[in-house]
Amino acid sequence: MDYKTTVEKIFSFGARKDRKTSLETISRMSSLLGNPQHSFKAVHIAGTNGKGSTAVKIAAALYCDGYSVGTFTSPHISCYRERIVVDGAKISEDDVVTIASKILTVCEENNIEPTFFEITTALALYYFAMKNIDIAVIEAGIGGRLDPTNVITPILSVITSISIDHTAYLGNTIADIAYEKAGIIKAKTSLVLGPKALSMGIQDIAKKIEAPVIEVVGNYNDVEEENNAIAQKALEELKISMTSIKKGLKATLPCRFDIKDVDGVTVVFDIAHNPDGFQRLFKTLHRSYPERSIRAVVGLSADKDIKQCMKVVAENTCALYLVAGNNSRCVTTKTLKAVADEYAVTIERQHPTIAETMQHAITSARKHNDIVVVCGSCYIMEEPFNSV
Repeated sequence: MDYKTTVEKIFSFGARKDRKTSLETISRMSSLLGNPQHSFKAVHIAGTNGKGSTAVKIAAALYCDGYSVGTFTSPHISCYRERIVVDGAKISEDDVVTIASKILTVCEENNIEPTFFEITTALALYYFAMKNIDIAVIEAGIGGRLDPTNVITPILSVITSISIDHTAYLGNTIADIAYEKAGIIKAKTSLVLGPKALSMGIQDIAKKIEAPVIEVVGNYNDVEEENNAIAQKALEELKISMTSIKKGLKATLPCRFDIKDVDGVTVVFDIAHNPDGFQRLFKTLHRSYPERSIRAVVGLSADKDIKQCMKVVAENTCALYLVAGNNSRCVTTKTLKAVADEYAVTIERQHPTIAETMQHAITSARKHNDIVVVCGSCYIMEEPFNSV
């Protein structure tokens, strides 16, 4: 198979909603692949929001301090290879093809029916072992306790924040979700706990298994400051030099409060996709641009709290431009409009493509000195992000 066919094959496995969630499949896959996760140290990061950004900051600082570092994050924006990085370089297309073929063959020969994320996790772990890295920074996908990434045994665990998201998988309450995130905590292994994850019962879980807790306390002006504080605590626990920490904290991921100047118009790309994420996004936008109105290009996935998400977006914007990505998980613009109609916000007319919709928003923003934010599902980001 070539690279394009290989990635299409990986995506074809989907989420396997018909199967009970457990670590059995990823554990079996890892065993048959020689348990690559035992070849390197790891930092494991879970949390509702902020975990990807925190992961790349930690990874960058470790690299600056002289370590060979693997980074596993999700989702990707433009390219599947963004998810798996060693020392700042994405995995090559050839390595994706070679390792994926090996994994798929192992699964087929042993009657294993993996999910997309199990294959991708196994691919990352195998690649990291193959590259003989010193340490990996691994972002959990959903939750933590039963997430495929929990096959690793970390030297440090990090939980960035807890709020409502992925309720179909994690439960409907903060307590349920906190319990799932706390599943990454390992006995007698330090845990860094972000300010939005305190007082959730996680400390009690850590205490029972003698895991030391390092709390990040304080009220932060924006998400970046909070992510930096969490990453710095983790890096201090890992005994990384302050010079390397300062360099590492500058690292970012695409579409995480990602600011572009488009012919004089400020456009912000951000994959905020749950109510708490949107609250954080607009708090930062209002703080950064206190005198400016906001026009939002927004699309969401069907598994989100659509009503609460749209409520936050509508209450913080002067105009909405509704879009839907070409992915089956995306909500239709008709559904979004039905929800948005409940709020006192202008809903602009739709355009054939997301990029055209964004250009319409930019044209209007230029006339009124507004800013544009493209936000919501990762599935709407690639086209507009790559068009500017």
